[in-house]
Order: sequence, then C-alpha cells, then structure tokens
Amino acid sequence: MANKKDEKRAKAGDKHLSGADLSAADLTMADLRAADLTMANLARANLGGADLRGADLRAANLAGATNLTDADLTGAKYAKTHWPVGFDPEKAGAIERLE
Repeated sequence: MANKKDEKRAKAGDKHLSGADLSAADLTMADLRAADLTMANLARANLGGADLRGADLRAANLAGATNLTDADLTGAKYAKTHWPVGFDPEKAGAIERLE
C-alpha cells in the first residue's frame, strides 16, 4: 500500500519523488511531468491519464501498474525499470537512458 505522505506529495505535483512508495496509489490524471521517480515503487498504481512526460523512471517499479497505456510517457527516461508484463515503453514514447 502506498505511503500516504508520498501519495499526497505526488498528487500535489511534487517533482522530487525518488524512492517514493506509491504502490497501489490512485494517480489518475496526476501531473508528474519531469518528476524524478528513480527507484520509486509504482507497482499496482493506477496511472490512467497521468502526465509522465519527461519523467525519470530509471530503476522504478511499475509492475502491475494499471491504465499505463492511458498515461503520457513521451520522453520519459527509463533503464532497469520494471514494467507491466507485455507493456512496450518505447511504443508509449519512453526513451531508454542508461546514464
């Protein structure tokens, strides 16, 4: 279950969420543009309509995240990111960045 403080920060537009526990959080329509979500736990989070353009998702856990196909991942960076089974991050506009 999500850390309520982390979930509140994400919904308020906080961009510094590295390592945050957002597991199973309802982030529907959340503005996470350019957010630092490195090593964040977004497992089973609802990301329907979330704006993740330019977000840093390196080493983040999005396994089991729901409605990810409805989120905008244009230009989001990823590497060693755990995605839902069958999800293609590049098709969704994310860019693999190892540095």
